This record gives sequence, structure tokens and C-alpha cells, in this order.
Amino acid sequence: VLQASVTCLAVLYLPSRSGPQTVFVALCAASTLFGAVKGSYFVALEAIFGDSTPQARRTTFYVYKQMSATAGLSVGPLIAVACFALSHDTWTRPELVSVIVAGAAIAVAQGVVCLFFRDV
Repeated sequence: VLQASVTCLAVLYLPSRSGPQTVFVALCAASTLFGAVKGSYFVALEAIFGDSTPQARRTTFYVYKQMSATAGLSVGPLIAVACFALSHDTWTRPELVSVIVAGAAIAVAQGVVCLFFRDV
């Protein structure tokens, strides 16, 4: 959620109040935050996932997990394509901002869904 907030700040608030270098630095900071957050939880997440699945069915669950990850990685570009198609395939600043904000909104939705995770 923090990365999405910094991204939205960079594309919605900063352009009218600062120069392109500040916007670029803010986008780089958002990308760095994304990488740091993913790096901090990924190993623990994999360990918990492995420990939470029955050994006899672990391979099946890892295949499902990988299929879900692949589907998720393909949905992002499809949403970007839809945003550009709805804007008549123009690459001006407003269209780029809408694509970035749509991606940030999905990141927030993903974070909210994680709040409902219960390991039983």
C-alpha cells in the first residue's frame, strides 16, 4: 500500500508542484519500496506456504500457486492495454497517469485482500 501511495503521489501531486526530476525520483523511490517489501517477505512467505501444505499434496499446491502468479502477471499488461485502448492509444501524460493509477489501485486492493488471510 505504501508503494501505491508513493506512486500516486508521484504522478498525481508532484507534476504540478515540482519538476520532472522530482517525479522521476519519486517513481524510483516507489519502485525501490516495492522491491524492498517483496524482498523482505518473500522468503518467509514461501516457508510458511510450504509448512502449511500437506506434504503429499505440496506439489499440487505449488502448481496452483504458480498458475495464479502467472495469471496475475498477465492481467497487469492486459489492464494497461485496455486503458490505452479506451484512450484511443494515445501516450500523453493523462493516459499514462491513468494506467499508473490503475496499477496502484490494484496494489491497494491486493493489500486489502491480504488483511483477510487466516492460516488455520
